[in-house]
Amino acid sequence: MTAYRVSMQATCQAAQVQGIAEYLQVIPGFYASEPPRQIDQGQARIDFSVVVREEVQEGTPLHAAEERVGQYLWQRPDLQPVEVKALAQEPLPEDKAQEVPPEHILPRRSL
Repeated sequence: MTAYRVSMQATCQAAQVQGIAEYLQVIPGFYASEPPRQIDQGQARIDFSVVVREEVQEGTPLHAAEERVGQYLWQRPDLQPVEVKALAQEPLPEDKAQEVPPEHILPRRSL
């Protein structure tokens, strides 16, 4: 079973950055995060990564990661607006993949 580490960025209002940084850590598959940083007047960015396993992805690992993080952040209207982008993916070595707990498989969205 292949697992991918997906590097991501969240851009938000500086006033919301601490709450978002804390909330990202509860998202299933959360892997690591850099300290948030100010990018311009009133905006901040958080660089972080999540793990996506083959059995939970729909499409590419990048798409699956964006979808998962977006769904979790959507549940927190108090932390909006947030723009999330998946930037890159890399396979995790098998020993590292075993250390990360499995992600919850979200129900498919109905059309």
